Amino acid sequence: MFSPFAAHSLPLLRFFARIRRSRALQNAVWVKKGPLSRRIAKGDPQVPSWYLENSLWLNTGWQNLDIFNQTQGDPPVVHERSIAMRKRFGVPFLLHWYVWDRDIVFDQGYPDYFPAKANFSTVVAALAQAGVRTFPYINGRLFDIHVPEWRGDDAAQSAVLSADEQKLSPSSSLHTESYGSGASFAVMCPATAFWDREIGAIVGALKHNFSVSGVYIDQIGAASAKLCFATNHGHPTGGGTYWVNGYRSLLAATQSDSGGMPLITESNAEPFMDAVVGYLTLVAFGDRMSSAVTAEASSFIAPVFPAVYGGYYISAGREFFASDFADNRASVAAAKAGEMFVLGAQLGWFSLGGTQDPPAMGLFEILMSSESDEFVAFVRAASELRRVMIPFVGMGRLASLPTVSCSHNCGEVVSSAWKALEGGNVCEIGVLLSSTSSSGAPAQTTLAVELETADLPRSCGSAVKVERVYENGRRESVPFSAAPSLSWSVGTSAAYTAAAFVVSFAS
Repeated sequence: MFSPFAAHSLPLLRFFARIRRSRALQNAVWVKKGPLSRRIAKGDPQVPSWYLENSLWLNTGWQNLDIFNQTQGDPPVVHERSIAMRKRFGVPFLLHWYVWDRDIVFDQGYPDYFPAKANFSTVVAALAQAGVRTFPYINGRLFDIHVPEWRGDDAAQSAVLSADEQKLSPSSSLHTESYGSGASFAVMCPATAFWDREIGAIVGALKHNFSVSGVYIDQIGAASAKLCFATNHGHPTGGGTYWVNGYRSLLAATQSDSGGMPLITESNAEPFMDAVVGYLTLVAFGDRMSSAVTAEASSFIAPVFPAVYGGYYISAGREFFASDFADNRASVAAAKAGEMFVLGAQLGWFSLGGTQDPPAMGLFEILMSSESDEFVAFVRAASELRRVMIPFVGMGRLASLPTVSCSHNCGEVVSSAWKALEGGNVCEIGVLLSSTSSSGAPAQTTLAVELETADLPRSCGSAVKVERVYENGRRESVPFSAAPSLSWSVGTSAAYTAAAFVVSFAS
């Protein structure tokens, strides 16, 4: 049996997730706008249909420890590499664009992003025409205290003030942080009107002046809250709910000022999903600067979030390293992409640029190499299958992790079962499978699916049909066994296989 996910995932999915989902849908303010299917039907500009249907991400060259190749964000470089990737993968994708702003080192100068680099808007338009939509990077939390704007306006007065750690009393010191660039940043208090206006103006300018498709706002979902002891921010000093409420207010104002657009932040922080919708799930996949899918990393994954909030948010992204392709067959990269496919995430977030500083993440030359043909074909097929299965993985919720048996040529074989909600046939369950054999030979697998049908509508009936779904949407009936549990064999013609099935219940 193969299941690289945390051993406690199944009981969590069956019991905790069901209870948590029920309570969240009844009480949580961040789901009150309704599921994504309903928001799309209403024409919500935060969730255009192309955003939900997208299945692949690339970035211009993010690198661990913020060690960047400073030319990777230059518009001519981005245009050349993105168009090459568009042709290589053969599917539209979204592009996370770093260092698009004026010629400074990454992680310096926030929030002074303008002017943008020469030809930025021209390349944004050209890429959109080619099927590549851009999401430029901004930081939603930090202010470089060495930029001229720091002393002007209300910037310094709107930053987090730390406490005396010994006496737990207010002090006049700023809470500052520093990253790979060495710049000193003040953490801004999200409860202040100044910071609301600042982020809203930046996002609005990117949309209206440069016609970007969305914006990535860093750290809002990932960075921990800081106790602010300022007395002029309109919140209780040192405690309360102002951190989450402040960011919720900031994001709502940003959406209002921009007229609404897709936003994404790092990590899946649930209180912001009504305004952000998209989460960059690097931490959730647990690679933690690892270059391999190890037993430790796999057992770290407990996919409760899509079981609780499936249909209300969009998950995307995972860290991929040059060493994931070291065996000339990209078996580690394929296994990681297969897990993303099975767990409903938009695939990839492959770095196009980068440095050779370890761990190297620049993948453009690797992905263009003929040695990556098998991997690229696998990602293309998985991306197209994911698009066909959007009623389940995009608008449904994760229901279970079926067990899989493998007779020979076994590598990593993973599967998931998804229940359709609004926007889909509620009498159908979608099943995804990824098989990535490091031996280079196709694996022979059997799915053993224990489907929970108790919460299906009574009108669905008990007559079962299993169909395999192909990239073009075609369905083909599959013979199956109903006892002791629903199971069927999966023919895999390649070492890396993504497969999708629909189980229907009719009267």
